[in-house]
Amino acid sequence: MTGRKGRSIRGPLAAVVALTTAVLLAPEAEQAYAAPHRPRTELVSVAKNGTPSNGPSSSPSISADGRRIAFWANNATVSGPGNGSGAFVRDRATARAEQLDVPYQGRLYDHNAGRPAISADGTYVVFSSSALDNTSCTAKPGKHTYIRDLRRRTTSCLGTGMLAARLTGDGRYLAYDAPDALYLRDLRTGRTVTGAFRFDGTPLESWDFAVDTHGRTVAFVSYAADVVPGHGGGEGDVFVSHPANLA
Repeated sequence: MTGRKGRSIRGPLAAVVALTTAVLLAPEAEQAYAAPHRPRTELVSVAKNGTPSNGPSSSPSISADGRRIAFWANNATVSGPGNGSGAFVRDRATARAEQLDVPYQGRLYDHNAGRPAISADGTYVVFSSSALDNTSCTAKPGKHTYIRDLRRRTTSCLGTGMLAARLTGDGRYLAYDAPDALYLRDLRTGRTVTGAFRFDGTPLESWDFAVDTHGRTVAFVSYAADVVPGHGGGEGDVFVSHPANLA
């Protein structure tokens, strides 16, 4: 970077100039959202037109920057007449709410949706549903797990029998609990490996777990007595497994 008479601007001054330029070039909506603000509380679980809900809402999940909030709602104002409960995401920067569990044919949703979980970057949301018409892959009755791409506005079925699901920060890896074990799946390649296991490699099931940003480490709760050598078990303890590399 050069100043008057062609001299270079270096050091702290260059950093200040670069930062100022980046801020000035940022989208207006992003600038407004990121601007300093006074302490306040706002209502998130509202209808698409901004009117208050007329029933309960719960299970919030928030993106890393706090912009998008996914939540579950069981009221007609938010989900629409006849829809029952649903999964939603609200963009606080645009004040827009979107229903996630929308059937691929565009028909009204016919069964309850489970709690949603949003990725840290705010681009993907996973949720469960017992609807038979949510996507073309749900020929079998029961709970199905889906992923919603908020950028492309598409919904894909991930499978049946997932008791709980968590996404990594960028939405690439999915950790999920099944009746027989905890698994980790690469959503780009479709490859799946065991996410939680004993010291001898045998798989473990856990409904309470978390996965790191890169899908390399899974923390989980287990009541088993033989997770690691010398562990008595019984009361429930927290462990960490390092699954096989999916990349």
